[in-house]
Amino acid sequence: MIKTLFFTALFLIFISFKDSAFACTSFAVFSDHVFYGMNFDFATFAIKFLIITNGNMKTFHMAFKRTYGDVDFFANTVGMNTNGLFASCQEQFPHEETTLEFNDGDMYIFQLHDIINDLDSVDDIIKITDKTKIINVPGLNLHNLFADTTGNAIVAESRQDGNAVTRMQGKFMVMTNFANYSLDGKTYTEAKGEGADRYKISHEYILNSIHDFTIENGFELLKNACNHDPKYPTRCSMVFDPQKNNVYIALNRDYSKILKLSIENGFIEPWKGYKNDHLKSVFVGHEGLLVSDLIKY
Repeated sequence: MIKTLFFTALFLIFISFKDSAFACTSFAVFSDHVFYGMNFDFATFAIKFLIITNGNMKTFHMAFKRTYGDVDFFANTVGMNTNGLFASCQEQFPHEETTLEFNDGDMYIFQLHDIINDLDSVDDIIKITDKTKIINVPGLNLHNLFADTTGNAIVAESRQDGNAVTRMQGKFMVMTNFANYSLDGKTYTEAKGEGADRYKISHEYILNSIHDFTIENGFELLKNACNHDPKYPTRCSMVFDPQKNNVYIALNRDYSKILKLSIENGFIEPWKGYKNDHLKSVFVGHEGLLVSDLIKY
């Protein structure tokens, strides 16, 4: 029964991604402080923020709405826990038809993202990828960027001949939509495929600001790499501060107004650019807060 429910859910997720987007950009930077970031680029489906509590640890997620028939559900796509472990799950192109079979003990790559609800570090992720076969859903390729405060970052991807885990070289890592393992032994200027332009823009921006990278730099990077295509525009830009367990958020490419969400206390509030003194803090719990409701405040 449990296996049947699992594969039913898997089927729903697969179907729901048919209207996917060639977009999204994420990064991890290890400067004087550690910062992570992500541009969520997608069609105008509902998105929400939620915080999951697991013992003494809390995990922030941004999720987006999918529909199958009369069933609505939200899929997590980026998050960070209060131990400083960050994960961003994005589409990888081109889509390749996998011939790998799912067996007991294997893991679908979208499952790998949500285990940040339970783990402490990138080393914990590597222990899983070292012993567990990671595979894609047929017709849907995904990859995950993981980073933590120890200065460790990887991109985990699936290949026909086994898992591909690309480790960070230097003090930062960027992921867009082409396979990061395709750059093995190459420079960033040789990046090709979907998102290669955003990859190069992000890479060069970080190179020029790595010595004193700030939250403002993070948003400037995301602004430079944002997507203006009306079919899948940048809906939400996030900079994560794992030292303070805060998430800074800009909505719909308006980088003059920034919100701050505390993962520890669960409240989101204006941080920069909001002049209305009556704006209030809003609680974000495990059920989640829709961005459409947040805007009303």
